[in-house]
Amino acid sequence: MPSSSALRIGARLLAIGSLLALPGALAAQVSEEQQEAVLIYECGKSLVWAEAYSDEVLRVTSDEVWAHFDQFAASHSISEAKAAIALNGYWQEIYDEDGAEELASMIMMAALSCEDKYLKRREQVAATSEAGRLVRELSVEQLQSLLERTDDAPSVADYIVYQMPNGKDPFADSPKGELLGRLVVDAGASGIRRFSDAAILAMVGARYWQYNPAATRLVDAEYRRRLRDRNYSEAQGRSWTHRAAADRAEQARLAKAKPVGSIGRHCDKYLEPAGPGTPAAWVTKCSSR
Repeated sequence: MPSSSALRIGARLLAIGSLLALPGALAAQVSEEQQEAVLIYECGKSLVWAEAYSDEVLRVTSDEVWAHFDQFAASHSISEAKAAIALNGYWQEIYDEDGAEELASMIMMAALSCEDKYLKRREQVAATSEAGRLVRELSVEQLQSLLERTDDAPSVADYIVYQMPNGKDPFADSPKGELLGRLVVDAGASGIRRFSDAAILAMVGARYWQYNPAATRLVDAEYRRRLRDRNYSEAQGRSWTHRAAADRAEQARLAKAKPVGSIGRHCDKYLEPAGPGTPAAWVTKCSSR
């Protein structure tokens, strides 16, 4: 059994269960992203405690959880200090009211729950990665052929930006990026409004074509129109673009890019990135050949 001193330290750092257990005033102070960060942080700290004080051999290590936390926190601009602040006072109160033994039991329950959560997460990551490896990458010619048959430029744009989350190689030609620029010009100021936020933000935040001033002007104008519609400031717009880039990178890392966006006789989903005050959301689009 750990010492009372160790448990007092644990009380300031550890959480169990869900943020639903937090007092209403505290829960209201954190965003959805901060809540998720706290849950990941909780798992990391509870596993650290279990590794130090429990005889139970867990199949998930704290290192795996900290890697997830670092990735999530970087993508959403959340610091570890913020995650700790959201929990410290509450767990000190639990220790003071219920004692060391109850706290130790609750921490171990959290560690076991997190073990199950991260075992399932491993399976999900493996499944999506395998699915991504099986996806056949489409050539520019195939994309053009699909575009001619479907006239679905927004979905082709989605496909290109998720296949190329960081834009073109600055030292190499980019046939798909050039195709994307042509799609923008062909769509014009009215047609580009059909493009997803994800596609517009990608083209604002990264370079896809070598030289296409008409496409660049159209994208910039559409981006600013969407900022005005949302009443976003320039700073909020930059944050929105940064968050979108992080979302694209995460999708690419997990090999979740779809083969043809929503092209074809099916419904497809893509991720609309989060903006200031607006959470990320999956959007379903359906179309037929």
